[in-house]
Amino acid sequence: MPLFEEDSDGILSAFRGLASGRNLGKAPQSPRESIDKILLDLKLSSSSPIKSVIENWANIVPQRFLGMSEPSDLGANILYVRTFNSTAKQELMFQERIILKKIRELGGCANIKKIKFL
Repeated sequence: MPLFEEDSDGILSAFRGLASGRNLGKAPQSPRESIDKILLDLKLSSSSPIKSVIENWANIVPQRFLGMSEPSDLGANILYVRTFNSTAKQELMFQERIILKKIRELGGCANIKKIKFL
């Protein structure tokens, strides 16, 4: 009789990467389900602050500046916004407090303290 014939506690099956006797009745997870679970565990599937700002930019800035500006990066509590001309940059700088208030209301963006217009 081989030494490791019985695997009553499932240690050998776990080591080999096999399903233990206790899990034989369940269907295996699909790769997509496994990836989703890993991302959820690591909190990587949640939306990033910069992505949230980009997606809501149309609701944040006045309509006339939509085609003249875009959020480009997020540093340590600073949002960097690319502007396409000096007039748009100056007008957006005048409205920084209003824009910043709208940004902070978005999920995950409460720690943004300043906007730098480039």
